[in-house]
Amino acid sequence: MVRSMLIHLKPADNRLWAEARSAAVYIRNRLRHSQLKQRASLGEYTPAQEKSPFEMLHNKQPSISHLQPFGSLCYIHIPEEKRSAGSKLQSRAGRSTFVGYTQSPNIYKVQPANKQIFTVHSKNCTFVNHPEPTPQPLSQTANQVLSQPLSQPLNQPLNEPDNIDIPHSSTLLAIALAVNECAPKTFKQATTCADAPRWYKAMQGELKLLASQDVWTVVPIPPRGSIVECKWVYKIKRDSAGQIANIRQDWWGRG
Repeated sequence: MVRSMLIHLKPADNRLWAEARSAAVYIRNRLRHSQLKQRASLGEYTPAQEKSPFEMLHNKQPSISHLQPFGSLCYIHIPEEKRSAGSKLQSRAGRSTFVGYTQSPNIYKVQPANKQIFTVHSKNCTFVNHPEPTPQPLSQTANQVLSQPLSQPLNQPLNEPDNIDIPHSSTLLAIALAVNECAPKTFKQATTCADAPRWYKAMQGELKLLASQDVWTVVPIPPRGSIVECKWVYKIKRDSAGQIANIRQDWWGRG
């Protein structure tokens, strides 16, 4: 059993032989054994009368609902207090490998990639079990393919489909306009495109707003001082129909 566990472990890691042996013993102690049986009054017995080592020790049936294949892929929930700052868009769980059991059926042993083994509660552990597809014999598959007649001889050109959905001309025009009406990337593009007057007006409004708020103060350049350059960032806002609702530009400093 231990050899099978290590062979099917992906990626293979024989260093986990101790965990595999412990998991094998854990499972065997919950299986019925032919040497542990209750004899009936007539001296006969059935397989249903066989007991497991766990049942002989604790005098109750063992629970097997928590058993998982050794080496199964699982994801461990990361508590909010252990997440790094600025991790709003990062994963809420870490990838790990199931490597064994503990005395409690609700506590598993798991091992993240290239890290130490630790224990985790079953409610914080989600297993991903992908059933393997049943392979079909090659000879049978080949016979099925070869037995199907060709719908068209190979020496004839392929027939073109009759029904092809061609977009309406208005749709193509809307796509072309949407491609052409992209926000400019540089000041030169904004001042030489077809919407240059609109961008000029928007930039003048932005400069007046910054001047009214006393964003900067004009001073002489200090000796050996470095000047922070600035650039315009242009954006186009569209409504639900895809039409231009507003244009916007921001004055950014290159820090």
